[in-house]
Amino acid sequence: DRIGRLAAREAFADYISRNNINLGAGETFDLVRIESLMPLESPSAPITKPIPNKPTEYNESEYGLGQWDGDELEEIPLVRLDFEIGGLIENTKRNEYNEGEYTVAEYSGRSDINSDGTIIFVLAGIGKGRKDENGVPIYSRYIGCTVTDDGLSTINEIQPTNGLTNCQVVTFKDSILVFSKGDAPTIYTNGSVSKLSDVPGYTPPQDDTNIYVQELDGDIACSAYGRLWVSGAGNDYNTIYYSDLLVPYQWYDGTTANNGMPADARNTGGIIDVSEYWPNGSDKIQGIAAHNGFLVVFGVNSILIYSGAQGDPAGDDGLRLEDAIRDVGLVNQDAMCNIG
Repeated sequence: DRIGRLAAREAFADYISRNNINLGAGETFDLVRIESLMPLESPSAPITKPIPNKPTEYNESEYGLGQWDGDELEEIPLVRLDFEIGGLIENTKRNEYNEGEYTVAEYSGRSDINSDGTIIFVLAGIGKGRKDENGVPIYSRYIGCTVTDDGLSTINEIQPTNGLTNCQVVTFKDSILVFSKGDAPTIYTNGSVSKLSDVPGYTPPQDDTNIYVQELDGDIACSAYGRLWVSGAGNDYNTIYYSDLLVPYQWYDGTTANNGMPADARNTGGIIDVSEYWPNGSDKIQGIAAHNGFLVVFGVNSILIYSGAQGDPAGDDGLRLEDAIRDVGLVNQDAMCNIG
């Protein structure tokens, strides 16, 4: 088993040596975070470019009948399908193959989907191989990447301040989110990247008197029971913000300008203040996890266990503190391990 694991590591190291990371003189990189995601509706894997035997094969055969010439199926006028010997030229017409299910990116092989339909996201830490006095690697910067069939492909829009520590990568539905202390969280969905707060319809935690935090810039995050659970926003590690059900960009909305209701009355995002429930009197949130229907909140020296997280946490059968354990805690969020 040990030999097999060593061989696997060497094979993976050789695999990721194929990358487009822009390294300076003397720089190297390590993978400090990794998450995999199977999209809910997996788009097609990169499509192998057909290579016609002769120019007429695709423009005078059944494939030359341009059945799709827009968003709907039309009559069958003869439309040249822009093939040439050796490859595919992007069609200038609007059709299914350049604005629909089969995009130019997929035809050219530029896709974040592996051949098995899985997205593998990593954070790479870039440095010069130095370590601090405790032997911890020192990185000057971090960058997001996907592991494709051709190796590592960088996502230049994702460059968090933190990566080795004070950072968490979580998956949610068909998206990957990066939470880094002090940074606006970023969301990555099938090649598209933006700040979470730039998503149309974004609602920060707010009420009629204030916005609690404009950005959910904490580094403690968990994706569970159809919601995101985040702590550390605004450097507050006694508060957990949770998103609306299945909507990662809508958070607590206590405003009443809409006839006494929030803008979206269906929004069930909320806030949990745990400061009064630490069994030792005070603590700080170090990690959040889900287990067997419970929401488990780890402090440095305490553990809080809540039931009722699976429905509406603020409803009649919502969150309830089931247990508060003292003198046992978590050194940091990376000390958690799910063993089944």
